[in-house]
Amino acid sequence: AAKNVDGLRKVNKSYPLLATRVEESGEHVVLGTGELYLDCVMHDLRKMYSEIDIKVADPVVAFCETVVETSSLKCFAETPNKKNKITMIAEPLEKGLAEDIENEVVQISWNKKRLGEFFQTKYDWDLLAARSIWAFGPDSTGPNILVDDTLPSEVDKGLLSSVKDSIVQGFQWGTREGPLCEEPIRNVKFKILDAVIAQEPLHRGGGQIIPTARRVAYSAFLMATPRLMEPYLFVEVQAPADCVSAVYTVLAKRRGHVTQDAPVPGSPLYTIKAFIPAIDSFGFETDLRTHTQGQAFCLSVFHHWQDISHLSGRLTCCACRQNKQTLPQSDSFCKLAPYLLLKEPDPLGASTVPNVTQEPVSAQPGQLKYGTHKDGRQKSLGEQASLLTSSQDRIMALQRITAAAQILVARSVVMSALSLLSVSGTSCSLPAGLSAIGLSDIRKVVRLMSLTAGGRVELTTDQNNHSTCLNYLSCAIAALAQTDAEASELVLQMCTKELMAAAMGAMNQSPNNRIGPCEITPGFAVTQALVALLASHGGTSLTNGVKDEDMEKGPVSPGPESPGISPLQLPDALAACVLSTQLAPSHRQWASQQLMTDLQGHDNRVSFSAWHENRMLLATCGYDGTVRIWRSASASQAYLSHTLVFHQSDNVFGSELHGELISHLGWSSSGKLVAAAMDNTVNIWHLPDSPVTGEDSHIDVQNAWITSMTWPQHASQDGPEHLLVGTINGTVALLTIFARNMQREELVHCSQQYASVRQIEWFDEEREFAIGFTDGIVKLGRKNPNFQPVLISAHQ
Repeated sequence: AAKNVDGLRKVNKSYPLLATRVEESGEHVVLGTGELYLDCVMHDLRKMYSEIDIKVADPVVAFCETVVETSSLKCFAETPNKKNKITMIAEPLEKGLAEDIENEVVQISWNKKRLGEFFQTKYDWDLLAARSIWAFGPDSTGPNILVDDTLPSEVDKGLLSSVKDSIVQGFQWGTREGPLCEEPIRNVKFKILDAVIAQEPLHRGGGQIIPTARRVAYSAFLMATPRLMEPYLFVEVQAPADCVSAVYTVLAKRRGHVTQDAPVPGSPLYTIKAFIPAIDSFGFETDLRTHTQGQAFCLSVFHHWQDISHLSGRLTCCACRQNKQTLPQSDSFCKLAPYLLLKEPDPLGASTVPNVTQEPVSAQPGQLKYGTHKDGRQKSLGEQASLLTSSQDRIMALQRITAAAQILVARSVVMSALSLLSVSGTSCSLPAGLSAIGLSDIRKVVRLMSLTAGGRVELTTDQNNHSTCLNYLSCAIAALAQTDAEASELVLQMCTKELMAAAMGAMNQSPNNRIGPCEITPGFAVTQALVALLASHGGTSLTNGVKDEDMEKGPVSPGPESPGISPLQLPDALAACVLSTQLAPSHRQWASQQLMTDLQGHDNRVSFSAWHENRMLLATCGYDGTVRIWRSASASQAYLSHTLVFHQSDNVFGSELHGELISHLGWSSSGKLVAAAMDNTVNIWHLPDSPVTGEDSHIDVQNAWITSMTWPQHASQDGPEHLLVGTINGTVALLTIFARNMQREELVHCSQQYASVRQIEWFDEEREFAIGFTDGIVKLGRKNPNFQPVLISAHQ
């Protein structure tokens, strides 16, 4: 170690463009200006300066994290002592501003007046925002800005200034290591919208404020459509005219984009200018010299940052996290060791497992199938036994054959019993039957599935029989996991691990191990069966009910996921398989089909959404004839709580309304009722904490098309709730909803002939409501029929 450190110190002095640093993990990082430059550095370090053998990791490329939109929600974070709260949003910086900060065209050390004038004149900022810039991040020349966008009438500026340094430190900490893969954040503006600061200095120290500022910056960043950015190099290649096509081929293989191709005057050379991602530039010079036989010469320099497509960003993020060791080291990220190919088959093994004789070992010439001889004829068991010369070998062979036969018979008996249990329906308890035959452990069932898929269970040669057995085993797993949350979570983790391994090329998919017409490995066949089972249950737990097309006629109320399981865990793994270049097209198509089955949501376009703050519920509706209620379990998890089926009548509902627009949606002030309207029909559902049933809904049919609908923003918690409904013919109706029934009263005094109701607003049920009509008239009325409405000619 001492020689290594001394060598790094010497080489750092010898190469002026070299930089070295030590990571938190203890690794020494060498930063250079190119592949050839670093090769020279490492040669001198090994041979001249340290004179020791140095282990070098694969080269890595630094990425950046950014956002492409403004935060969809105002994000806040509270300090651990609950005494302080910071609210913030994130949005992209103006084009060119990040480069100006990095090139020190603008500096944070300027006074407020000069800083304000620069942003006002060049980037059209308003005066208040331009003079409220707190810091650049992650350092004084960092391409991110922290702005104080609070108002003095809402925030105590004195208290906020007292914690300014702590908030800036948290902001710079967060921009130094982003939330996606701990890469620096770039080109993002963070705005502080509100801040509640404790009066006592004891409760607003740096230990409370700094991590809170970092967390709220992360939240605002993640709500603003985050993206990864990769560095692009500008490459200039000079080569003879007959080598230009080879240069294009090398650039195309590395995602290069040619911008200019022109001859050099007075010479036989051509100049090709292009952009190439830095991550694909490793080995580019060597590859270029190989394809052009050493006749091409290239120069490269960093040019710009470019967003990575959101489709491939997840795989890049996983790779970055693995390089930084923020993901656990598991088999799914490690290459499997190559298997051993035998030139001669094992006769005893071939006789023990006869089904394997139908599968090829390899397609290479000179290699044989198990249980066959060079003449192509399969030897019988007697012929193989006759080759054994000693009695000890014969006894050992007999013992092995007996043990193998016992295992095969046992597996066959278990599969027969399992098939009978699976088709028995409700006549017996499947979990009890599985326990009786020794399959109460879900790991054993999964292992039996692997053996069945690999042909290690004595079955008929019919491929359909194998598929049927896999279906029986899937039923067994579903039965075991129905009442065991840990078993359900185990299946989900196994499937996610195997899918990520397949997507990253860490699963052996050689032709030697493939089975069946779809050319899949036995292990992946089991994964496919389990993923299909999970997707049919919603994708997060086998304890949920099975998704069925018949459920479109009735409401569904799935339960929440386990706290340790992300609702997007399986969809993320399937999306990685869809985007992977390591899988066959048939596997990617299968992954896309399972992904569509797994995703929860509407079956058609979404038209409206409504959020209830107190109950933390989101209602959505669209063109599929349903209203869906989503519950937020935590800051990072949400799940489908209810599916409410819209009824136009007692006989027309659900899938029969597919393609029809639900045009209005709204929550009552208490959050216990939600109403939706389609054409001239209003549906109102009660939403208690218990599951919704058909008896908890009301249907009201108006005499004309509904154009507006509203609940009062404030209402009594004890009495019935009220809903105002306006139609296209100018009539207004008041719906009063009780616990078990509903009453409708037409408000004649609030209606308007020869006009349509355009908008209704109602602040308090005991106060006036305002109704706007298309003829410019606004009426102020109350739910009391004796109240004389006030008519206002607001517009012409």
